[in-house]
Formats: sequence, C-alpha cells, structure tokens
Amino acid sequence: MHRRLRDAGVEAYLQVGEGRSHAHYIRDDTAPETRKVFEEIAWFFDRHLGR
Repeated sequence: MHRRLRDAGVEAYLQVGEGRSHAHYIRDDTAPETRKVFEEIAWFFDRHLGR
C-alpha cells in the first residue's frame, strides 16, 4: 500500500517497528520507541494541518 500511494504521488510515510505487532506502541508507553512514534505522528499532522 505504501509503495502504491507513493507511486500515485501521495506523500506517505511507512513506520516499521522491528519485532512489534501493529500498534504495539500504544500498549507499551514505557518503550523508547513509543516517544519516537508519537513524535513522527505529530510531525506528520503538523505538516499537513499547517500548524
């Protein structure tokens, strides 16, 4: 899906968490990866919502 979006000219970002299930970052708020994921999500929304 990510590649097809990009091929269609859509700005898309793929986040890969090694050894983690989908949305695992929501369940483990003590993991260092959790902060990074939410920083990247916030950056994406800020960029596209004009904040």
